[in-house]
Amino acid sequence: MTKYQVPERAVKEAITNAVIHRDYYIKRDIEVKIFEDRVEIENPGLFPYNITSTNIGHIRSDGYRNDLLVKHLREFPSPPNLDQNEGVRAIRVEMKDSNLYPPIYWTYPHLSDSVRIILLNEKVASEWEKINHFLKKDKYITNEIAREVTGVLQRDKMTQLLKKWVDKGLLIQIKPPTGFVKATKYRLSDTSEISQQA
Repeated sequence: MTKYQVPERAVKEAITNAVIHRDYYIKRDIEVKIFEDRVEIENPGLFPYNITSTNIGHIRSDGYRNDLLVKHLREFPSPPNLDQNEGVRAIRVEMKDSNLYPPIYWTYPHLSDSVRIILLNEKVASEWEKINHFLKKDKYITNEIAREVTGVLQRDKMTQLLKKWVDKGLLIQIKPPTGFVKATKYRLSDTSEISQQA
């Protein structure tokens, strides 16, 4: 039986964001999908105004898409999302305090007209913390350097870890034009880079 470690408040904040920031002109439901390794919440509509997957939670939006909903939400007893960016910051703090990976946001061009937040039900690997720390100072990392940084000895094991982080959207793989596998580089995805900032 799967034990879900994703904090309840993180899920509530993500659902609240989906409800108040979705585009109601798009005739489609908000989707909440629960898998063994993650929770996904997808709402119709792209990020509003000046918000992107890389700056969400770090800058104020130029406005609200659904002003009336936001106004009524503030009248609830103990309402979530009182201030702009509060919900996103709360999600990040909750995930970090639970030693889970930061939230991942997918939108255009990966999705044509929606925003998806992914909350991974997985403890942060100590190897990831070392890789993330390295990539905050150096833009790229290779398998060889990653093994030096983490202490992982086997190339195959490091390859599996790097592939896992690419699949989860935490890293971006940059293949060399020559096809020389050992020259493959990795960098932080925009989402993971912003999400890991203080």
